[in-house]
Amino acid sequence: MSYWDNLPQGFEFGTTIANGVNYQIRPADVIWLAVACEGEDSENPQLPAWCMIQRFVARNQGNLERTLQQLVARFSQPVNPAWAYPDNPSRARALGAAPSAIRSASDHWRRQTEHVTATRLRRRRAHINKIERAVAGEVEAWRSIPENVRRCVLDICNGSVGNPIPQYTDFAAAGLPTSAARQALRNNTGVTLGGNIYIKNHPSVRGRTVRIEGRGGNSNQQRALRYPRGSSTPVGGETEALAVASTSITTQGRDSGSAMRAAREPEEGSAAAAAASIGQAAIQQEDISMIDRWRVMPEEDIREQLYQWAQQVRRNLTESGA
Repeated sequence: MSYWDNLPQGFEFGTTIANGVNYQIRPADVIWLAVACEGEDSENPQLPAWCMIQRFVARNQGNLERTLQQLVARFSQPVNPAWAYPDNPSRARALGAAPSAIRSASDHWRRQTEHVTATRLRRRRAHINKIERAVAGEVEAWRSIPENVRRCVLDICNGSVGNPIPQYTDFAAAGLPTSAARQALRNNTGVTLGGNIYIKNHPSVRGRTVRIEGRGGNSNQQRALRYPRGSSTPVGGETEALAVASTSITTQGRDSGSAMRAAREPEEGSAAAAAASIGQAAIQQEDISMIDRWRVMPEEDIREQLYQWAQQVRRNLTESGA
């Protein structure tokens, strides 16, 4: 039996750390997060998982949600009690739904909009039922979550896997983008990965990456991995990391030397950091569509492109005297 087959209640999880926030992850947090990721993107669970963790740290600092479970329940629509029980506000409230979400969902229920169809309600209620059973100690409920999702969330919450989307704290379905998601894509602070648009938009976590320290290590020192559905083992996740980080212009290419080393020797440097450090070159290329192309490119080809951009940045800086 593999460790991801066991209920999270028997695990000792890590602590999220960023900007003065230190939060001990609990088994209930892990269960809520895993089921939410199943509903949000079971093919790429590492992406919504890290995004929600980073969002929690940002909002916890503002004294909004006090637990990761509460953030997940209020942010992720597949497990949001307000949208699972729009016809039963008392039930939604007991499960931790936000008052504003209860009012909104109840309004949609009165108007019988497409957001509260019988099919969607059944799916959401099934997710919440699975959560309640797993929290109560029912191992089969936990094992009904896809294996790749369980393994991914456990690894993340143990500090044994790196973060592929540092500083991203919001996302929306790519097929139904919010106005914030569309604006982020125009401003180069958003990127489409899997079935969602991920958005870098919360000032309190900009410039510093949330890390998790646990028995598995420090997530900042670990390689980012992907956990594709149906795969028996995780695989390298540089593609997502590079695609996301390439939209960053925070360092404006001033560390092009280390960028080239990291691009050439990914085991000795962070691929995401390499992309971030030459992000200005990517923006100068005016080629935002590269992100979609990178999703189907071999990672070796991506690193070669990064290396070429880093060289160009170095030449530009030399010529400008920077």
